[in-house]
Amino acid sequence: MCTISWMFEPHGYHVFFNRDEQNTRAEAQPPTILELQGVRALMPVDPDGEGSWLSTNEHGVTLALLNFYQGRLPKGRLKSRGQLVKTLAGAGSRPKIQLELNAINLQKFAPFSLLVFESCAGPQGVLLLRWTGKQLLSAYQRSPLISSAKLYEDVLDARLATYRQAIGENANVEDFYQLHRSHEPSASAKSVCMHRDDANTVSFSHVQVMERETCFHYFPGHPCEQNEAHTTRLTLRK
Repeated sequence: MCTISWMFEPHGYHVFFNRDEQNTRAEAQPPTILELQGVRALMPVDPDGEGSWLSTNEHGVTLALLNFYQGRLPKGRLKSRGQLVKTLAGAGSRPKIQLELNAINLQKFAPFSLLVFESCAGPQGVLLLRWTGKQLLSAYQRSPLISSAKLYEDVLDARLATYRQAIGENANVEDFYQLHRSHEPSASAKSVCMHRDDANTVSFSHVQVMERETCFHYFPGHPCEQNEAHTTRLTLRK
């Protein structure tokens, strides 16, 4: 039930993430700096699963996890997918992330899509690692990526149409902010700023990775309400 989009610049990139959750889920803790594998990483924390959906580290690597509802649910007791982000957040490169993910028993996790951002991403797109519940697939993804548990095709079509209308070749950061606040075609399950009786967009995150530092701008609550940002900075390793 989430929407993520992104934009690259000559010396960095921006990631924009609407987190959609059930109304019963606890409110996340704002981004904080953690040391993982000797690497400083910045992420919000979900109290329910004690993991995260979005992290960025001092190597300029950002991880974003979305549920893949169209996969097959493994049998048995499952761990929180957010634990994977916390486990991998200290990795300094795409190859290391892939190596570490391949070493994890993914049968303990529900299906997911994991995007791996680096400043050196090529024209083919951003690395996408997808666990289907049967196998781990890798591909390259262009902005945006959308997930939804209900009415997936309808939601996908509606949000892609909104994206194409809002984001042109010369789009800037404000265009992406407007996109993630959008209620097109109406404030509903189909809109990027999602509203349902049982679930809503509960936060908006903007990660800005530059040459020497990363800024994590975190907006709790519905993006359409334009809440005040919690901004945390992380100096990058040279």
